[in-house]
Amino acid sequence: MFLIIFSVLFSYCCEKEKEEKTTTILIGRWVGTYGNNEKSEPYYFSFSFNEDSTVTTYTAYNKVYGHGKYKLVKDTLSLRYRVDNDVQQYECTGIYNDSTRVLSGTWRRISDVGTKYKYTQKGKWIMKPER
Repeated sequence: MFLIIFSVLFSYCCEKEKEEKTTTILIGRWVGTYGNNEKSEPYYFSFSFNEDSTVTTYTAYNKVYGHGKYKLVKDTLSLRYRVDNDVQQYECTGIYNDSTRVLSGTWRRISDVGTKYKYTQKGKWIMKPER
């Protein structure tokens, strides 16, 4: 009986440690590019991931663009942010590659806050930790 309880507690602790390690992988500034079907050249893209699961987005001129929340489960990122002083909202999903330290995925504009409009803007993105 003791062995069963010990093995359950041990596996829980190891799983909790993995979750915490996974989240801390992202903490800090990440930079990269995103694209869409409206322009052939990629745009600058940057996130700052915080320990409290919040994220800040930045422009190419290092100005704060928006704020939101993120979640990383194993290697899958889900993120939603709103442009500051605006109603635009975006959603990003992606995969973290541990061997290359690269995040990549897709983005889309979602319904603006307080409106019923639906948008079809979407594309792909890729980023690495800032050095």
